[in-house]
Amino acid sequence: MSANKIDFSKVNLSGLDFKTIEFDLIELAGKIQRFVHQGSQRYFVSIDDIKIQKLAGEQPPDPMTMEWLFEQGNPFFDSVFYIGLEDVKKPQIVELPAGHTVSPILPYALAQALFFQYFLILTRGSVSDEDSLTVGTAVPSFLAKVIGLDKTPKYYASLLSTFQLKKVDPAWAKFVPMKDLGKECVNRLGLGVAGYRMGGPFKLLPKPTGMSAEQTTAYEIAHSFISQPYSWDIHSATRNPNILTIYGPLNANLGNLALEIFKKEDLERLVSTKALYKLPIKDDSATNYRSWKDKWVTPPNSKIF
Repeated sequence: MSANKIDFSKVNLSGLDFKTIEFDLIELAGKIQRFVHQGSQRYFVSIDDIKIQKLAGEQPPDPMTMEWLFEQGNPFFDSVFYIGLEDVKKPQIVELPAGHTVSPILPYALAQALFFQYFLILTRGSVSDEDSLTVGTAVPSFLAKVIGLDKTPKYYASLLSTFQLKKVDPAWAKFVPMKDLGKECVNRLGLGVAGYRMGGPFKLLPKPTGMSAEQTTAYEIAHSFISQPYSWDIHSATRNPNILTIYGPLNANLGNLALEIFKKEDLERLVSTKALYKLPIKDDSATNYRSWKDKWVTPPNSKIF
């Protein structure tokens, strides 16, 4: 019985379109890279974030002034960024309905709002727009009881921007000279800044006895962090990436070490007197302290004070 042989020469597949797309990976990366770089940014303000308003019938001055923008109730950062933009890129000014009133933003109120957030950055590592008046948590006791800034973080944030204030990189605080700060503020900041929150036990408690060689080395290095001048390289808002590489997550490691070498009742006493903001919680992933080798020395150009 003979087989039926297929003649493939009669089959023409060249007209079929798989609709696949071919592209050069290097050329594609060249087109994408700007988007990837922008998408990786933690802090950024877009032109679309800026909102500028004016009362009905008001004629904007030429040239534009900060005074006029504040009179129209525009917050600080919106106004600063608006004036700084090229004219062709400025967002359109929105006219409020007739009869609408605004509260002009006064310079002293802006000064208070900026200092409020500056203090939060220095001591807690971030800004806040929390709508709470709880003194000690939402509002630091120093701000409420000493400086007299006893309104909510949300109130002060509203004077500074219409967008989320966290969009502005808090590292701006690093470049505000401290020499002219009020003495009460300087004294308070000297008690502790963000990034050193778990350093208290190593500064306030006696050196434990009976430590292993590994624990002794870790203790000496932990103590070096709090015995050196405060550093912007350690501060949580401006931390040098090398800190994570060399020491790992600093507060988590300090917390684990503190739990290992100090008595729990001593740590609890520090919490009760607010010398330590909270009792450390064991973090099984933070074990870098067991292999620490080098003591910390604050670089002269990174000193906060």
